[in-house]
Amino acid sequence: MKINISRVKYKNINAILMESDSLAITIIPESGAKIQSIYNKEVLYQSERAEFRKSTYGAKFESGDVSGFDEIFPTVFAFRIQIFQLNNLQALY
Repeated sequence: MKINISRVKYKNINAILMESDSLAITIIPESGAKIQSIYNKEVLYQSERAEFRKSTYGAKFESGDVSGFDEIFPTVFAFRIQIFQLNNLQALY
């Protein structure tokens, strides 16, 4: 893993930026090497495969590309949404 180190300005003060492919850290030496910022560039899991594997309807989840965020949130289980009327207001149950 390659790490780049450079001198930068954080707001109005000199700082050091250490940056890799996935993480960036800003340090302020004049303030006791205070770590001012830690920035994670990629929050979601990324597959190391060279190509994206598209899933087919009804296939097992792991047969497709398992990186990123899928529309299965908040659950992968089947459930029913009931809509009912209450005092002229529609609500989900």
